[in-house]
Amino acid sequence: MKEKIMLVEWPRYPIETVYYLWEAARNNDPITFTPESLNQRMIDPALNKKVRLTFEKVIDSGIPIAENLNFTFLLEGVSISFREQMVRHKIGVKVGERLGVDMFPDIHDSTWWVQSMRVLDMTKFAQDNLFRLPESIAEHKNPAVREVYIDFMHEIADTYEFLLKQGVPIEDAREIIPLGAQHRLSWTLNLSALMHIAKKRSCWIPQIGTWGPVIEGMVEELATKVDPYFRRIVTPPCIKGDNFVGC
Repeated sequence: MKEKIMLVEWPRYPIETVYYLWEAARNNDPITFTPESLNQRMIDPALNKKVRLTFEKVIDSGIPIAENLNFTFLLEGVSISFREQMVRHKIGVKVGERLGVDMFPDIHDSTWWVQSMRVLDMTKFAQDNLFRLPESIAEHKNPAVREVYIDFMHEIADTYEFLLKQGVPIEDAREIIPLGAQHRLSWTLNLSALMHIAKKRSCWIPQIGTWGPVIEGMVEELATKVDPYFRRIVTPPCIKGDNFVGC
């Protein structure tokens, strides 16, 4: 099953909100606008340019304002193996005695809600093609490799069903479900965390084959439903402008 990514919740005016928070922090003057009213005035080309330029500079600078913007995605057809990578993704960098060591995300940075195979019946996962077929197997020069892989998925499903019919609880039978089995989960993260993940996982080294469809889906949803600017966030950290600056 091909991965399907859907943006289901997001700030109404993310660009205007960043501008609003930036301006509010720079002086003690009364705030005469709201993100909503600012959005309605963005038909002014000069104002539109100013707001967007401020947004880009604030976001590119890594200022924590981006942590105020939360986005919720529903991911369908993602494998267990991908989920295990995703929940272990390291969001930031902790500077201290061990300079530059990555740290795991805090709850406010990234949170998940996952279909649980402790209660979800996986009897038909193979029949419904709810398993990941890696490119290296799907496109292998020996067709038997693909056939063996798929046949074994069906064998696992048959064994799983046998265990359930023998009275084995779902939560115990699930132990034989493969890492390639696919399921559904939700993922909420703030803009700062989202950009870090998109940039870091846009590199081919951290298994872009696994992350690629998810990152592409997230960015496409953001660019389509929120603003085209979000296509910029997938630029790998080794690229500045159109130039490679180092790995």
